[in-house]
Amino acid sequence: MERDLVTNETALRELLQRAVAALDDAGQQPSLLQPCRGSSEEALANPPPASHCTDRAEVRRGSEIGVHHVAASKARSALRRASRAAELFAAVVTALAGSRGDTAEQILAALGATHEEELLHEFGIVGRVLEPLSPLHVGLASKMYLSTSLELADSFKEAIHQEFGGQVGIVNFQGDPALAVKEINAWLYRVTGHKMNGMASVNDTSLSTRVLMVGTSFMRCLWLDKFSELYTAAMPFFADDGKLSVPTMCSRRICNYCHVERLACRVLELPCMMEHLQLLILLPDVQSDLAYIEANITPRDVQEFERRYTRNPLDITLPKFVLDEHVNMARYLAAVGIRDLFDKEEADLTGISDEKELCVHDFLCRSRFEVTDEDPVRLDIGGSNSLKLAERTDLPSFEVNRPFMFLVVERQRKAILYIGCLRNPNVT
Repeated sequence: MERDLVTNETALRELLQRAVAALDDAGQQPSLLQPCRGSSEEALANPPPASHCTDRAEVRRGSEIGVHHVAASKARSALRRASRAAELFAAVVTALAGSRGDTAEQILAALGATHEEELLHEFGIVGRVLEPLSPLHVGLASKMYLSTSLELADSFKEAIHQEFGGQVGIVNFQGDPALAVKEINAWLYRVTGHKMNGMASVNDTSLSTRVLMVGTSFMRCLWLDKFSELYTAAMPFFADDGKLSVPTMCSRRICNYCHVERLACRVLELPCMMEHLQLLILLPDVQSDLAYIEANITPRDVQEFERRYTRNPLDITLPKFVLDEHVNMARYLAAVGIRDLFDKEEADLTGISDEKELCVHDFLCRSRFEVTDEDPVRLDIGGSNSLKLAERTDLPSFEVNRPFMFLVVERQRKAILYIGCLRNPNVT
């Protein structure tokens, strides 16, 4: 599947910082984030209440996953995945605890923060946004794996003991890389509730690997008004390389939509996740294309959509799709300014260990994002906006039948949790 990130690096940096700033606008005090307890199969089958299972790098809802890092690449053809803002957010908090000097400053600058406590405050708000949601639909997890060969700083040992116990693992990269990889993949399988496996391979490590970061996220849209599978059918989708037939959800409902002339696109808002989040579909005008939106979208646009919306009944067609991707994040982090962390000549990880030339070998991510009609849960919110398909024949339509951009936005503060593009719904 062709799935592209926005490639305007200035816009991406602004979007990432806006996600942080929007969370900060909440003005709430961060809750204490406690380590998740229990990792057995029994614990997975009977997860503790969400309020007792959140921490800095692992927002756990029985299974973890959930938000995405906004990052950039210099070549659009190389971009093959959806982006995520808070998965990065979660992962680098642990890295920041061991970083010093310019390395720490780059992490803070990329996230639009001035100190670690500010990030912890924002992440606490992310946790509260995700807390009411079902473990079947959203979660987030990350972990830093350290080599058994490292002599850890006493302060970092204390941090592991008190704060990061669930986010730091010790494995033998040099003596038994196969076993180290097996442990990493077992962690992924466990924290995603058996939804994903196979994140790492022996080729992702080397004899010089002493620090490896991994992260995962999962989101399955839980609609306020369900897309019924009764109204899903094969319909045409005009991909860049030709016409396709794809499973397409059809619905008639009252919803917010608008046209944005500056971006040459239409925008559709679909409430999801108990109205905590909104899925925004940005559909290019027929005479335009997805690349134009990618090159020109800014954080201000996301704020402006609300002002432009018209709320009326609308006939909607939306392809079902699943994005399941395994991404090496180091180059994307470098694009938003986090460079030294992966450079053995420049990295300052003396907060972890005094060993020379210590750096993060790589940052592996596995993420999954689902838009589907198969959700078994129907929320009894009252006052459904869905309309019977047979009632009227004169309504305007919003046909998502060509490549489009999507964003998942936190409803109140407009914090961007996911941003990505879909070019071919038939490829996962």
